[in-house]
Amino acid sequence: MYDHVAFAEDTSNLFKREAAIYEVLGSHPCILKCIGVELMPDREEAWALRLERVPHGNLREYIGKNEPPTMTRRLQVAVDFTEALQYVHDRGVIWDDVSPRNVLVFDGLHIKLCDFAGSILKDKFPELLFTCEPRY
Repeated sequence: MYDHVAFAEDTSNLFKREAAIYEVLGSHPCILKCIGVELMPDREEAWALRLERVPHGNLREYIGKNEPPTMTRRLQVAVDFTEALQYVHDRGVIWDDVSPRNVLVFDGLHIKLCDFAGSILKDKFPELLFTCEPRY
């Protein structure tokens, strides 16, 4: 039988976990901005994260729908990605869901990493909850 209360609590905990990770990450040009957590009006349960708007979707979709960027731009995306990942790791976060669908595209093919819900945060969330892209 489906337990709505348990599901709501699990979902709330995931949102709170991800918000805590975004808070640890702070501001970085290649990390999606988390504006806050939306709580249910009558409880402390979280039901959504407020995140910055993304004008061009994720990298997987962008690659499939657009002409290939110049080699210079591709290399800059790779550098931005690796620097952002280093920044994440330097703050004690192990990103569990590395995938082009979790790399968001902004104007000028500027990228930002997102989706840290199941990630490890050293000393606070020590285990991975799940990984979503077994193909990788």
